[in-house]
Amino acid sequence: MNKNKIKFDNQKKLNSRQDLICFSLDQVAEEVYWITPGGRFVFTNKTAVEKLGYSEDELLQMYIWDIVPEYDKERHKERWDKLKRERHLQFESWHQTKDGDKYPVQVSNYYIKYEEEYEFSFVKDITKEKAMEREYKELIDGMNDTAWVIGFDTKFIEANNSAVELLGYSREKLLNMGPQDIDNHLTAEKILTLIKDMKKAKKQVFETVHVTKDGQEIPVEISSSLITYKGKPGILSIARDITKRKKDEEKIRYLSYHDNLTGLYNRDFFEEEIKRLDEDRQLPISLIFADLNGLKFINDTYGHTKGDMVIKKTAGILRTVCRKEDIIARWGGDEFMVILPRTSKDDARQVKDRVKKTSRKIEIRDEENIPLSVAVGVATKETPDQDIYEVLKDAEDKMYQNKLKGSQDKKNKILQSILDSLHKKCGETEEHLLRMQNLAINLGQKIKLSQSEMKRLKILATLHDIGKTVIPSEILNKQGKLDKKEWEEVKKHPATGYRIATSTKRYAHIADEVLSHHENWDGTGYPRGLKGEDIPLLARIISIVDAYDIMTHERPGSRAISGEKALEELRRNAGKKFDPDLVDIFLNSVVSMRNTPSGE
Repeated sequence: MNKNKIKFDNQKKLNSRQDLICFSLDQVAEEVYWITPGGRFVFTNKTAVEKLGYSEDELLQMYIWDIVPEYDKERHKERWDKLKRERHLQFESWHQTKDGDKYPVQVSNYYIKYEEEYEFSFVKDITKEKAMEREYKELIDGMNDTAWVIGFDTKFIEANNSAVELLGYSREKLLNMGPQDIDNHLTAEKILTLIKDMKKAKKQVFETVHVTKDGQEIPVEISSSLITYKGKPGILSIARDITKRKKDEEKIRYLSYHDNLTGLYNRDFFEEEIKRLDEDRQLPISLIFADLNGLKFINDTYGHTKGDMVIKKTAGILRTVCRKEDIIARWGGDEFMVILPRTSKDDARQVKDRVKKTSRKIEIRDEENIPLSVAVGVATKETPDQDIYEVLKDAEDKMYQNKLKGSQDKKNKILQSILDSLHKKCGETEEHLLRMQNLAINLGQKIKLSQSEMKRLKILATLHDIGKTVIPSEILNKQGKLDKKEWEEVKKHPATGYRIATSTKRYAHIADEVLSHHENWDGTGYPRGLKGEDIPLLARIISIVDAYDIMTHERPGSRAISGEKALEELRRNAGKKFDPDLVDIFLNSVVSMRNTPSGE
């Protein structure tokens, strides 16, 4: 076979191969171009012809910048040298058709050398992808939650307006960052693991903490899913600010373990802690059982608001004398428990003494000064074989023993405080009370009361208005007539006095008379509207002598009148407000007293 024949056959095969390549490229859905180093097209496939609207012959007379409207011809050589150096370039651009329409494209350029040098270019129309990107952008920018698109290289591809506003970075700055730059809990390695897991699970939901530009930490819930964005696979992560939810959860946790009034731990938490701390390494464990003396008496006298103040003050004392590691709990209404881990019996007793000592120094200071008193019991678990609940019972028993010793003394102190307050608030001076006693005793003697009744009458003369101690001073000392609301407040004092009296053994026997001293003979009085002899006798006596003394002595809001006028007023109201028989006897006894050298 001669050489010319071989050369012809090789050329024929080469042409056939080129035809096959060109045929194959014509079947490709993307635009394909061969471009010279000078930028001129030497090959275009059918897709390019169809997309651009030029004929093949027209395109082969054109240059790359003829179809790329923003192409910089001055930098063409620089671009060619870069392709030749790097061998492959990928970027987005725009193509323009013969009719002037523009459409976005993704370009992949390759450097090839086939006898001569060429730029081999695959161009994909990405109009649909760009429309989807715009939809994504509009969607995520309209969200109140922050939203990101994260590439598989752990960098942000997109960030919405909420992300910019929340974190304080510009969008440009964020797009040069990654999740690890705004989250103290995430590293690049963790993010790569999340991406790997995401490829399997397709969706993930978890909580983390974002950090703003100025260092503020914001708890967020992340919901992530796989998407395609800008032609690349990525992760759409929506981050919801859960600050309020976290605060609410924290509040619920707090409330479930704390007493709402005092802020101390509650009984449920205490019972959990006593189980947890009941182990050998905590020995010796001491327990304190404390009870607020006289709380019911305070509630009955001053109301539950003042009682709550006393409870909170007691809680403050326990906080002051105990260590941070001690568990202080409100056990019940007026009871408190303290666990003292690794605390000997002697050390626990010192804590007890400090509680007692501190409480004696404290009063609830308002218009009334209420002395504070706490009964305390202490017990200690010293060996592993002791039952912690038996130790707890022992502390409770000791507390009750202590309480029995001081309970009546506590009530007497509060009662004395009430009397002191009464003198200050409404002018119930000792002179007034002494006059009341003298008048009442004189009348009692006239009607021949027994010795025991005389004793009760003398106490009643002193304590009949004790319920006024809870009435605000501005009402008691008001100049002029009381309005309806103020008068209703004043009318409560007999019932309050009744509660005070019944709370003490010492004065319970005059409680009914205290309750009844503002009842009227004709049934128009208060609080029960009793009539005639249904009103206790001693209460009828006190109502007469009290009215007389008030009329004849200066008081806030009223001037004194003469004894004669006062007696006339009693006569006028006999059978209405006052027992008429007692008024007659009282008039005679007062006139008799006034006519003696020792009388008025």
